[in-house]
Amino acid sequence: MASRSAPLVVHLVHSLEGGGTERVLLSLLRAFDHRSMRHAVVTLRDAGSFAAQLPDDVACIALGTVGRSRTSGFRLAKVCARLRPAIIHARNVCTWPDAVMARMLVPGAKLVLGFHGLQSGGHFSCKDRCAARVARVLGARFTSVSELGQRQMAQELRVPLRQIEHLPNGIDPSRFDPHAAHTRHGVRESFGYLPHERVIGIVGSLAAVKGHDVLFSAVAHAALTIPTIRLLVVGDGPLRGALEAEARELAIQNRVHFAGWRDDVPMLMSAMDACVCASRSEGMSNAVMEAMASGLPLVSTSVGDHPSTIRHGLDGLLVPSGDASALAQAIQTLFGSPEQAAAMGRSARARIEEFGFA
Repeated sequence: MASRSAPLVVHLVHSLEGGGTERVLLSLLRAFDHRSMRHAVVTLRDAGSFAAQLPDDVACIALGTVGRSRTSGFRLAKVCARLRPAIIHARNVCTWPDAVMARMLVPGAKLVLGFHGLQSGGHFSCKDRCAARVARVLGARFTSVSELGQRQMAQELRVPLRQIEHLPNGIDPSRFDPHAAHTRHGVRESFGYLPHERVIGIVGSLAAVKGHDVLFSAVAHAALTIPTIRLLVVGDGPLRGALEAEARELAIQNRVHFAGWRDDVPMLMSAMDACVCASRSEGMSNAVMEAMASGLPLVSTSVGDHPSTIRHGLDGLLVPSGDASALAQAIQTLFGSPEQAAAMGRSARARIEEFGFA
């Protein structure tokens, strides 16, 4: 356990509920050497389900704000005045304005603004640009999980590249077992999958940027030549109702299972034969890294840092974003050559060892 004199880092997040950013933060906090540095998590909303999984010596303070709050920055400042952190790390753009406000009201802490990606893709908002401009005056540093995000910050926020640290997402490969045959059988059975059925999975929030609609069209097309194909959709979000309706419209509702938010993603991946990322925009996808750690062959859109993370033809197949036909063809290629798919899975697992948390 860290000494009370050890520097304290306050990690500011929207909440500890479900998403890739939150899963990475949780894993990072487990991996840190807590003897030399203390940590606390502050959530703008309610704490979220992951809060119960934090290490015992990491406090979680929920501000519990609802909707657009004009007071959350002041409330965060009160917390920081009490905790006296050495560093305030705002872990995505939705937390930047409040972190900047707290730093202005409670001088002394170093400020770090982290960028994981924009929920809807596109560009930084006026609010984001304003927060970044004030943060620069305050001497803040910036981080991005992707090189693409690093360049976007430099171009749109006018932050010098030397002030933006590229910190790729990490992963604990030991949490994922590529050879979990016993787990695979039980999980597949729980979803009603038969041994001969080919299961592809997608993990992520049900939001437009994740491209589920494109994947659904691809599955409908691929089913013409792969009648045993099934799709496991892990995650939830605002588009669930619309996607359920689309599955019915495409007549693939019997092939698609919506699993909702799950905190047992490594176990669910053991049931998959391949994993798909259909995103229209990404930085560095946690779900992609988890699939690679699970030894799964990948089909992914060529967005964000995916071309440098997934070696096309070695770890998986890359396709243009928004192209359902190319996505379907890549899925058919994987399932048409089991030996090649297995080799890609092994290569992906070896590749992801380079992104360990150490």
